[in-house]
Amino acid sequence: MHWTNDQLRGLLKRLVADGGPSPDEYVVLQSALQEIWSATDHQHPLRDAIINELAPTFAGTMQGFAYRKPRGYAGDFEMIERIYEQWQSPREELRRWDHFFHAQAAARAVRNRKGYFHRVLDSAEYSETQPLTVLNVGSGPCSDVREYFQGKRDASVVIDCVDVDAAAVAYAKSLCREFEDRVTIHQCNTFRFRPTRTYDLIWSGGMFDYFDARLFVVALRRLMSWLTDSGRVVIGNFSDHNATRPYMELVGQWFLHHRSAEELEELALRAGAAASSVRVEAEVEGVNLFLHASPA
Repeated sequence: MHWTNDQLRGLLKRLVADGGPSPDEYVVLQSALQEIWSATDHQHPLRDAIINELAPTFAGTMQGFAYRKPRGYAGDFEMIERIYEQWQSPREELRRWDHFFHAQAAARAVRNRKGYFHRVLDSAEYSETQPLTVLNVGSGPCSDVREYFQGKRDASVVIDCVDVDAAAVAYAKSLCREFEDRVTIHQCNTFRFRPTRTYDLIWSGGMFDYFDARLFVVALRRLMSWLTDSGRVVIGNFSDHNATRPYMELVGQWFLHHRSAEELEELALRAGAAASSVRVEAEVEGVNLFLHASPA
């Protein structure tokens, strides 16, 4: 279907009046957003109409939080925590919008990231006398770290977490207080962090898809220099097959560097990774890819 200005406005006005889309309307809304987003010049005249019509929902919804960016940037720790928890507006008349947000493939992929991180930790070798050393870069709320230790209280794992956002660090320290003997949280820019040890595993679940290719290579090369001889880096990056991208960019003004598995492999090689170490996996949605790499 080709959406005219009047048709799109009519659809959005009706959905706002109804308190959001019902599940059987998700496909209709997604198809409308896809058509507008796919305009070759990305300057479709209906883009402003989308924001104008949805603005009444922005005071208390997930999509409003994404659009307003109260902490000054997209994908902040509170947004990630809200996705993990499937947060819903306290205003019942707005909750349909939150149900729609959390049903998106991208939101499901972010939630799947926790389980993937835990499986990566479990796949590593460690012992009581030789604990696994882990660096978590762009660590955000650290609820994935806390939940890992809640499930495996005897795990011989120590994790250093690094995030530039002071509020994220404060939140994470409070959340992980029970495990402060094994979790250390630093407030620091990744490019200024100076580790005091090497790591068996370096994990970055959601930071690299904000980097252009140049910064990606610089950051990956830097992280690989902090590995033990048998260590590896695992980096999350949204796939270029992210069906939620139109909704994220048009409504949330949330922009990432989406990449294919082939692009991630090529960037790893440019950063100096050993070709034999490079592989790309994905969580079950296939939206969040994970690059594994070790230095040559």
